Amino acid sequence: MSAALQAAKTDPAAIAAARQRLQAYLQQQSGISKAEAVRLASQLSAALGAVADQLVLAPQQWFVSRGMQPAKAAQLLVCICKEHASVLKRWPSWQPVFEANWQLADGYLSAYQQQCKATKQRPLKSGQSLAVLLSGMPSRYRMWLVSFAGSTAAATAMLQRVPELLSFSAATLDSKLAALQAAWAGVLQPEQVRQLVQWGPKVLCDCKAVEYARTAEVLCSWFAQPSELYAVLSKAPKLLSTAAASLEASKRWMTGPPLSLSRRQFVALVQASPQAFSRNWAAPLTQHKLAFLTQVAGVPLERAMSESHLNYLKSSLIVLAGRYFLLTEHGVPLPRHEDGGFVLGYAVVGLPTLLLRLRTHDSQQRLPADDDAAVEYLQNWLAAWPETDSGRRWAQAPQPAADA
Repeated sequence: MSAALQAAKTDPAAIAAARQRLQAYLQQQSGISKAEAVRLASQLSAALGAVADQLVLAPQQWFVSRGMQPAKAAQLLVCICKEHASVLKRWPSWQPVFEANWQLADGYLSAYQQQCKATKQRPLKSGQSLAVLLSGMPSRYRMWLVSFAGSTAAATAMLQRVPELLSFSAATLDSKLAALQAAWAGVLQPEQVRQLVQWGPKVLCDCKAVEYARTAEVLCSWFAQPSELYAVLSKAPKLLSTAAASLEASKRWMTGPPLSLSRRQFVALVQASPQAFSRNWAAPLTQHKLAFLTQVAGVPLERAMSESHLNYLKSSLIVLAGRYFLLTEHGVPLPRHEDGGFVLGYAVVGLPTLLLRLRTHDSQQRLPADDDAAVEYLQNWLAAWPETDSGRRWAQAPQPAADA
C-alpha cells in the first residue's frame, strides 16, 4: 500500500466523511435511530478508518440476512473490531469461517453460559462471546464436533447437553476417544465405543484418559459376554468414565450385608438399573441418605435404590431430610406407598408448592398470610434446621474416623 493511500485512510477529514456516510447508511438502510447510528458509526470508523463505510456493509448485510436485527448486527461488528479488526478488513477470506461457526452459534452460546455458571466464571456479554466464536477458526467448535457427531444439529445438541466440552481442545478430545477405544479393544468395536460416546459425551470430560482401562477391566469382570456389557453401556454410557474404585466399592457393599447379593443377583441388578452404578453406593453421603430413607422415612431399601429414586438421591440432605421434618413438625400427614415408604415427590418440589401443602394443614396459623413472607419463613426454617436435634443427626453425613 502506498504511503499516500495509507495517509488518506488515516486522514481525520477522510475518517469523518466515512463516519458520516456510515451513519447515514445505518439510519436510512438499517432503520437504526440517529443517536444509536452516531454511536455505532463513531466506534466503527475509529477502528476501521476512512474505509469504515466500505468494510462494514458486507458483514452487516450478512448478519441481517441471518435474522439478526440491524442494530444488534452493528453492535456485534463493534465487538469484533475491538479484538479482530483485521477480520472485517479481509471479509471475503473470513466469511467462510463465519459461515461454519454460525451453524453452532446457538449451541455454543448456550453451552458457554452453562459452563461459566458451573465454573463460577464471569461470562462475557453475549455480543462479546459470539464475536469470539465467530471470528475464531472453527477447528475447536465445529470441525471436531461436527465430524464426530455426524451433523451440525447433533454437534449443537452435544454442546447443549455437555457444555464442559468447551474446556477441551480438539486434540485432547481426540486423544481421550482413542484411549477409550484402546481400553475396550477386543471387547467392543471402535464404532460401538464411538456410538456410546455420542449418546453420552460427558464420558470425555469426567476422568483422565489413563483411568478408562481400569474401568473397562472392572466392568468386563462382571459379564461373561461382550453383548451383555454393550447392552448395559447402551443404557448408561456414563459407566465408561465411572471410577473403577467406585464400581468396586458398590459391588462390595451390595454383595455384603445387609443385601448379600449373589453374583447372579448382582449382575441382574446391573442389567436392570445400570444408571444406578454411576454412583458409589458405599460412599458415606450415599449411605447416610439411605439410612435416613430406610430408618426415618420408612422407604424399603430396594425402593430407595431403585431407578425411580436415583434423582432423589441427588438431592441434598436439606431437601431430603430437612423438608421431611418440616412437614412432620407442622402437622402435615405424609403420603406413603403401599410398602409404607414416604412418597419423596411430595417434599422434593419447589417451595411455593410445598407452601400450598403446608397451608392446607396450618390450623395453628404458624405460616405468615403473605405468600412471599411465608416462603421466606420456610427458607429460614430450613436454614436453622441443622441446629435442631433431628438436624444434628441427619443434616450431614458422619465423617470417617481419623486414623489413630
